[in-house]
Amino acid sequence: NAAKGALSLARQNLSGFTGETREIWPLLVGVPLGAPLSVEDIQKGALPELIFARAQTDASSKRIKVAKRNRKPDPTVGVNYGREGTADLIGVRASIPIPVLNSFKAEVDAARADATAAQETYADIFRRVQAQLTESRRRYAAASEAWRQWSASGSQPLSNQRVLLERLWRAGELGAVDYLIQLDQTYEVESAAIELRGRLWNAWFDWLNTTNEVNEWVESIR
Repeated sequence: NAAKGALSLARQNLSGFTGETREIWPLLVGVPLGAPLSVEDIQKGALPELIFARAQTDASSKRIKVAKRNRKPDPTVGVNYGREGTADLIGVRASIPIPVLNSFKAEVDAARADATAAQETYADIFRRVQAQLTESRRRYAAASEAWRQWSASGSQPLSNQRVLLERLWRAGELGAVDYLIQLDQTYEVESAAIELRGRLWNAWFDWLNTTNEVNEWVESIR
């Protein structure tokens, strides 16, 4: 019952992510084949969070320039032409606005404060992304190593062990209670192996999500 509930929730999440509804989904065969790059090899500047934060920083810097420009109003020059009798008259006028009531200094200071805040936000997001990449890579490495050790030492086909246990029980070399206990242990081991493999896949997908490489990976396995 617990497994069916978990399966239903997984299907719900998968349908929500892909926009598809299926009764049978393709199975993940084996384990992830590709090893993740090192954190240093990731182009962090191409990650969506940092692209957005950098755009916010650039916009704040441009608002400073606009605010400074508003402090220095552009002069206006005009030319008048007319006739008075037989004389041609040409007049030139120039206007140089002098901000008195509003020097726009407050606007410049506010724009600078916003730019400083945007830079701090970018630095904070960069640190968080760096930490996510580092820890995600470590989780995958730990899960991969655990699976490697299991494959090297504990992956003997459990079905063979169950057949052997049954033979020993039928031959009278193993009591019924011992047979049931050891049989149950083989299923516990199998369940643990399934969970171990699941953790490896989850760590892999977490890495792909952190590095924004999910779509590339999906295209590569089609």
